[in-house]
Amino acid sequence: MVNGKKIMNHRSSCVIAVFVLLSLSVLCAGCIDLNQQQTQIPLEETYADQLQATKNLTQEIDSKLAKLQEALIQAADTIANDMGNKTLTDQEFNKLYLTYPEVEVIMIADENKIVRDISPDNTYLSPYLNTKITDPYFNITADSPQLNYGHFQHGNRTVAAVVIPLITSGNEYKGALVTVVDSSLFYQNTIYGFQKNTGYSAWIVDEKGRILYYPERAQYTTDIMQLKSPNQTELNQVLQAILDTKSGVATYSEYNYAKLKITRQAATWDTANDYNKDSNYIPIVVVTSEINSSQQITHPEKSTNMNLEGFVNAAYLFAKENGQTAALAEFNDPNGDFTTEEYYIAAFDMNGTVLSNPYRAEIIGKNRMNFEDANGVHTLWMFTDRALQGGGYVTNVYENPVDDMQTEVKISYVLPVNDEWYITAGEFHPEITAVVPPTVRTDMIQYARSIEVLISENGREAAVASLNNRSHYREDIELNIFDKSGNVIVHDSNAEIVGTNLMGATDIYGTSIIREVMMFAEDGGGFRYTNMPLETKETTEFSLAYVKQIGDDWVLMVSVSMNETE
Repeated sequence: MVNGKKIMNHRSSCVIAVFVLLSLSVLCAGCIDLNQQQTQIPLEETYADQLQATKNLTQEIDSKLAKLQEALIQAADTIANDMGNKTLTDQEFNKLYLTYPEVEVIMIADENKIVRDISPDNTYLSPYLNTKITDPYFNITADSPQLNYGHFQHGNRTVAAVVIPLITSGNEYKGALVTVVDSSLFYQNTIYGFQKNTGYSAWIVDEKGRILYYPERAQYTTDIMQLKSPNQTELNQVLQAILDTKSGVATYSEYNYAKLKITRQAATWDTANDYNKDSNYIPIVVVTSEINSSQQITHPEKSTNMNLEGFVNAAYLFAKENGQTAALAEFNDPNGDFTTEEYYIAAFDMNGTVLSNPYRAEIIGKNRMNFEDANGVHTLWMFTDRALQGGGYVTNVYENPVDDMQTEVKISYVLPVNDEWYITAGEFHPEITAVVPPTVRTDMIQYARSIEVLISENGREAAVASLNNRSHYREDIELNIFDKSGNVIVHDSNAEIVGTNLMGATDIYGTSIIREVMMFAEDGGGFRYTNMPLETKETTEFSLAYVKQIGDDWVLMVSVSMNETE
């Protein structure tokens, strides 16, 4: 990993630790009572249709969860009965890795809790080989349940994982199969299809109230019981009922922080079957529909003729002249001079804590370093990186408060005030595609993994020759592989640039594209945005990229074009 940066402490605890038992998503964090209004359709009828849709979704999730659990158990049984067979173990790892994109990391720990194998094989994970898992949670024995879900500490990371004892056919305990599973990837395609087909929203919690999935992104808690409020009896009752009853129907009011509006919701819920009595994980499916709403956004009256960079520089000078306290008070004021129709100032410290946002007072003081946008990109990682580099432009995706909170592409300018905090503002571009469907993002992950396995199974030389011969070429996803020096190893859409060094390539904002991709891969990889120069060098192609490290010296990047921006 890249050392010496404050942001890395947060990355090391979140790149792997977003799994089955942790939420990658959001829920409203407060409620405001509304007087119920009569709807044209009786609520009982609405509930009946919605509850049936909820039960159908629960059955679908039941089936998907059972399939994954069965695959993990079968892999554990196969590995346990031939522990010394590295080829067989790799085959089982690859089978899980290619079939289930939600499975991010696979480890084998022996009976002494020493990690003996880990996949994928890269410099980010390899330091854990031959280390001992010391967390008290990890007390798996021959008498442990067949499936175990929970958190344990491994090194400096808190990990939520599925742990399965490795028991031979002769009932001999050999250790455990540990799989780290991304809950967002597990649920998102199923819920995405459900929402498209029904128009309902859906989120998932477990029987202990931990939020496993929610499709919006303003969340800063992972437990629904933390949403309780002494003054919100209605909400408290609904939250408790969701945990206490197998299924049900209720209404409640909320302030939706993602959309900045008060809504009245109809909620239905259903609990998945406890088909495996040894499992201590039972998801609860909650489906909601909006009865009515009241928009709470106050559009700014002020306007500015400054450009983006000039606006941020003016805010910087204000902070320098007036001090942090006065500056943040001004930046947080919706009617202040730095909240205009065109731009508004947000401020963060270098650890990702929100210092100002004139539209979202509820997140002030919250740490948002692990916040993911609608495409699974960690916005604050990019912002903080840029601030630590002295400032500059970042392309991100965020809700536009002057366009009904629509998710839009945002060109942001970041400027550090000092070495402890920074400010940013941006201009929105609704003409550019902002959200890549989760089905496409899952496809990107699986495609990248297939290339990774191809290289592992066939060797680098044969795999590269095949890839540059367009053996795995796809029209919809571009494939690139670079070495750590920035040399192009594979470029499936144009083999002529193979061997070219792109380390010095920058986008139209001066960002060093390949250098940042390299750093990102070394930190664990994932989704990020790129602005790759086009041949005219007057425009860049805005893309969503999925980045992985291959071994300790190659970086794989697959990307889908979102649009071109001048």
